[in-house]
Amino acid sequence: MGRIARALYDERKLIGGAALILFAGMLIGYVNAETIDSALRQSGMYEALEQMVRRIQENPDFLSTFGLIFFNNARAAATTIGLGIFLGIYPALMLLANGMMLGVILHQSAAEAGVHPLVLFVTKVLPHGILELPAIIIAAAYGMRLGITFVRWLFSWFVPGKRSAGSMEWRRLFDRVPAAVAVVMILLVLAAAIEAGLIIALGTRGGAIG
Repeated sequence: MGRIARALYDERKLIGGAALILFAGMLIGYVNAETIDSALRQSGMYEALEQMVRRIQENPDFLSTFGLIFFNNARAAATTIGLGIFLGIYPALMLLANGMMLGVILHQSAAEAGVHPLVLFVTKVLPHGILELPAIIIAAAYGMRLGITFVRWLFSWFVPGKRSAGSMEWRRLFDRVPAAVAVVMILLVLAAAIEAGLIIALGTRGGAIG
């Protein structure tokens, strides 16, 4: 637990920055819902979600649903961290895009239900995303850290006496990454279990999912 706490504390600024990017994306998506909705549909983001829903509906048991949700989120987290090496751009864009999609969904759902979006966020989004959102934010923060470390290491090769500092920064990053990955995976396992349980419970109560 000590290593996990230290890994989160050491990256508190980037974790905070990642949370702000996600929140900014939500605001952009909410304010420009119609335009962003059209852009997201053209990008195929909704298509991927719809495909996952169809797969859950085809085999709506707990283990299959849990596995589908967990491995989909784990793959996304791993991609977010790994592709962060390219200047940290991908994690930031991923946060922004997911935030915008969440903002669009909040806008549309609030308009249909006649409920204030903040109430909808607290009552509908948080119960489902209370663990998943922090996992995404932490993964993105470490993806951005990977990009920052890579850039600093490259520059260290051109600055006399800085090469050892660049190598030291890599060592510090690799010392924190296992703990960060562990907390992300734990959060995603718990989130997938809760989500799968809710889907099965609602499906059983309603007679069928969807």
